Amino acid sequence: MSNQTLVGILESQYKASLRMLRTVIEKTPDEELYASEYSNPSWQIAYHAIWGTQFYLGANAESFIPWEEAIEGAESCEMLLKNCHSMNPPALIDILFQDSNCT
Repeated sequence: MSNQTLVGILESQYKASLRMLRTVIEKTPDEELYASEYSNPSWQIAYHAIWGTQFYLGANAESFIPWEEAIEGAESCEMLLKNCHSMNPPALIDILFQDSNCT
């Protein structure tokens, strides 16, 4: 199997996973998605997955440019756990598809 074929297969799988995540976010009621009763609310888990996917699909760490509304430091699960209730939850659907090829 050529590298080009492998890249195409991996890209299609990542995109399919992100479409499924988008569907879950869209179907989850806001009161559950943004609930503050948990140490790591669902919106943060989804945000971390989106951030990580975009980061790891890049050529290297130096080439990664966070999207305009990215929460500084949100890539760190530890930071998210410490500061989750003081953050403004972003519009996850917008983040998921802004400046990406996740459609």
